Amino acid sequence: MALAERKQDGSVLLLDAANGWELAELKVQGGVATALAFAPDGKTIASGCADGTTLIWDIKQVETRKTPAAELSQETLTARWTDLSDGDASRAYRAVLALASSPKTAAPYLQERLAGLEGTNEKRTTQLILDLNDNVFDVRESAQKELEKLGEAALPAVRQALGANPPTESRRRLQDLVDRLKKATTVTEEVRSLRALEALERSGAPEALDALRALAKGAPNAEVKRQAKASLNRLVGRNATP
Repeated sequence: MALAERKQDGSVLLLDAANGWELAELKVQGGVATALAFAPDGKTIASGCADGTTLIWDIKQVETRKTPAAELSQETLTARWTDLSDGDASRAYRAVLALASSPKTAAPYLQERLAGLEGTNEKRTTQLILDLNDNVFDVRESAQKELEKLGEAALPAVRQALGANPPTESRRRLQDLVDRLKKATTVTEEVRSLRALEALERSGAPEALDALRALAKGAPNAEVKRQAKASLNRLVGRNATP
């Protein structure tokens, strides 16, 4: 299965949907592609140009040109890791594909990042909520910032505290937290971790499997550990399918 996207120069980039490998770059002669559409059977793609021209491309002629993308550098890995937390789903998806296509460098990198995610500490969250009413302003400010960093993981406790008739200062800060988290343009660490695990699962390379096994066995974050196990089970199921 292939994906297509328009590049800034107006050409059409064809990607392998499974791993993000570039299949081909389709040059639009004399025009700029402004619209793309696959045929229902997925065998052809039509590109509509700004000058009214429509071009039909035969996907099968280029699908055999699958070439693994070059392994990502450390700098690019860091950039794609950041993209995984982007509120723009298309940008995050491109990051997933890029990481999936570079297992030799991306798999150990993602394993290290995911292994460093700690689970939500309920006692710590409770203490931060209590600190919102501390007598010291800096303590209140710091607590609010830390709760905001926790994102959606802290929302249940924040909402529970808000409904428990807290002091005026706490109420104001708790409500502000709820409002800010609803408007957040970046996603939570939990979503980013799921996207990272998706990249490992999409890759399916030996390096990616090793990373998933390690995370399924010893990730400190319980949700990462559970999702890594689920990814491994799906991969085993696919490989067992005749």
